[in-house]
Amino acid sequence: MDQLVPDQAKPAEESDMSSSPTDAATSESRKEPVLYLETKPHPEKKPSALESGGSASSVRDVLNWKNPVLSGVIFGIGNFFFYLLLFRGYTVLSLLAYGLLAEVGICFAYVNFFNVVSNLLVKKPTGKSSSVPAGRRQFHVSRDVVGYHIDAALPYLNDFEDIVMNILLCTDNVLALKGMAALFLTGLVGNLFSFSTICYLAFLGAFAGPKLYEMYRPQINKYANLGLDHAKTYSKLLIDRIPKAADIKKKSS
Repeated sequence: MDQLVPDQAKPAEESDMSSSPTDAATSESRKEPVLYLETKPHPEKKPSALESGGSASSVRDVLNWKNPVLSGVIFGIGNFFFYLLLFRGYTVLSLLAYGLLAEVGICFAYVNFFNVVSNLLVKKPTGKSSSVPAGRRQFHVSRDVVGYHIDAALPYLNDFEDIVMNILLCTDNVLALKGMAALFLTGLVGNLFSFSTICYLAFLGAFAGPKLYEMYRPQINKYANLGLDHAKTYSKLLIDRIPKAADIKKKSS
């Protein structure tokens, strides 16, 4: 039997050799700027059946407005919730209680209306009581779902714990200075805005941020990279001015 694999690979190699350096340069120049961030690699997770259609992908679809109707409804409900919370004097507990009360009241009216209509239209045999309408789902959390989310969140929780302990124990001076600056900025923001206002701003950012980034990705990446470069430059200058332990020992000796 003839081997066709080497012969089939030749056109691809010839096409690669035929491409000129000018074409490669023009293709590279057309590429949009990419936002680079230094991230710590995490260990690979075991593949799961939930990765194809889990809750994380559903949340991403809502925040990216893949279904405009669903995203618009959730966005409108969230804005109404924060309107009542910030401008009408309601509390989170009262809003949750009234929301659950409305849901239970609507379900109570619907179920009883359904039972009355079904008893009038369908004559049931005597001696049998009416049961709950068929098709009711039981919302039970399985062990696989809980284990999947725990395995996904565990590396990030461990990284966060390492960062917090390094800041609190001052094992890394640079990281400790960054933590002090972050806490100082958090205190300033807390004086300007209440916790409910900060939550509302985070809610707006979660719905508006992904869509704006998708629309203006090259411009956002460009200015974000410029900001990161300036921040690294000034932070390096500040760190270089901090006296090191070896220099202090030399001066003291």
